[in-house]
Amino acid sequence: MKKLSIILVIIAMVIFQETNAQDGEMLFKSSCAACHSIGKGRLLGPDLKGITSTRNQEWLIKFIKSSKSMIDANDKDAVAIAKEFNNFMMPDSPLNEAEIKAILSYIRLMSGDSSPAQTMSADTTKTIEEAIVIIGDAGIGKDLFEGRYQFSAKGVACLACHGVDLYDAEDGGLLAKNLTHSFATLGSEAAITGILSSPPFPYMQAAYKNNMLTTQEMAHITAYLKKTSDQKYSMSKPLFSRTFLAGIFLTTLLFFMISTIWRKRKSGSVNESIMNRQIR
Repeated sequence: MKKLSIILVIIAMVIFQETNAQDGEMLFKSSCAACHSIGKGRLLGPDLKGITSTRNQEWLIKFIKSSKSMIDANDKDAVAIAKEFNNFMMPDSPLNEAEIKAILSYIRLMSGDSSPAQTMSADTTKTIEEAIVIIGDAGIGKDLFEGRYQFSAKGVACLACHGVDLYDAEDGGLLAKNLTHSFATLGSEAAITGILSSPPFPYMQAAYKNNMLTTQEMAHITAYLKKTSDQKYSMSKPLFSRTFLAGIFLTTLLFFMISTIWRKRKSGSVNESIMNRQIR
């Protein structure tokens, strides 16, 4: 009887682990796959294969919930990770502890060699790999970024929220980060494409929820951001923008028109002409 109870407990634990890992897979794909892979190399963030054996679960849960809080608290491991990835901090996660544990169970399962889930997760980086293989054109990427060409799925142009500091670039929005140095900061095509294919930021998720970019469009945008990063020193914007210079020109023109129209206006008082006639 005792042996039977032990067997039933083991079976229940295995079933629970498999179910938890399946939930974790869905959460990983929706929340983590844009920045991380499991055994496929570094993307925007580190490869997570084996992370559950090198870090304890309590530390991982705290870090996933708010890496910034741990860095601000001078946790040496968190600070070291931030430095390794150019101080690009992972956004605070809205996931609860149970969901994070499900993701960690999935990572633990995927870090093994014989799990059937290995084949199920092959699509998590497929879009990223396809976009990297396709050659992008920086010129087309610039037009897509600034909205001269519309994305095929009618998504909003990047310029609505982001800007880049190049002399020939349009002034961009201030809602999100300036992307001039983004390629140098993130360090690879895979990192840029990972964000574009599965946005980790709430505003970006909302903007592209039903109108994601194609792999070709991702390649064009990535090529453009690589160019802006490469040319950030030789192609910085001039001191005075085109908008400012246009304002100076229009103000000068307005003053000239006013002075021309009023050139023959009456000067002096009404009584001055009467006095002049009396004197004569």
